[in-house]
Amino acid sequence: MGNLRAILIGVLIAAPVSIGRAENPTPQANAQTASTFSESDDGFRAQLNAVVQAHRSGDAAAGERLLQQFRLPDSEAWFAQNFDAGEAAKLAERYDRLFSKYAGSLEKTIQDVCKTEGSGLVVRHKDEPREPTRIRQVYKLSAVRPLRELSLARFGFAIQLKGKDVGSWEETFVYEKGAFRFIGVGAWPFWNWEEGAGPGVFEKGHFIQPLALIHQVSPEYPIAAKVQHIEGVVVLRAIVDREGKVKKVDVVQGHPLLVDAAMEAVLQSRYKPATLGGNPIEAETTISLVFQLPRR
Repeated sequence: MGNLRAILIGVLIAAPVSIGRAENPTPQANAQTASTFSESDDGFRAQLNAVVQAHRSGDAAAGERLLQQFRLPDSEAWFAQNFDAGEAAKLAERYDRLFSKYAGSLEKTIQDVCKTEGSGLVVRHKDEPREPTRIRQVYKLSAVRPLRELSLARFGFAIQLKGKDVGSWEETFVYEKGAFRFIGVGAWPFWNWEEGAGPGVFEKGHFIQPLALIHQVSPEYPIAAKVQHIEGVVVLRAIVDREGKVKKVDVVQGHPLLVDAAMEAVLQSRYKPATLGGNPIEAETTISLVFQLPRR
């Protein structure tokens, strides 16, 4: 891979410009979907920029077609060639599900960046990472490995708003048949993790950052419920405001003797607010609280 350390996807690559509303759509939006890109940072930039330009011009259909260039062209054959026969079919099926979510996430991210004034999408080449202990603790590693060492390309992405990073993530690719093909969320390919126990795709895109709980209050067990030995789960739907405070709580389900205590606890909890392009927004979340009496 080349040594270019930072690439800004936009109208002018050499200058720090943002992807925004395009007044003059460019002809690149009509690019063919079977293009060949060089195995370099510039090649990756061109492949991604083709998708961006399609959306900037308002041609969402072309953008969707161009996104498919990030898919392995024949996933079954590719996994059969590079993995043990007992794993290949399962990996191909899992890959197709993952890519479908990934393509939707990337498309949503690009659309949000394109329509938001003052925003931009920055791509930075990443070197092979050292595997930190924290990753092993958070995710569950698998024993699946390719039959031979694969040459992987890693890129870091950041959404910028008025020149400041407001969200960042990494992705892993393999160069195959003239284009970069997505194979992993984060700095490792998806087969490094057990299914359902690795990094996930932000299905609403990266422009929106979800709520993060920063202070949780445990509910007090109602005396009446204790006396009657009532246990159960209370499910609540909460609206969190731009300051991270819970402004409204509705009951989805739960025993009547438990719901008031659950609602009172949730109203005292605090969140890091959700953001849209770095700006705090109201957001909805669902909370489940378990009431269980101590066992003798």
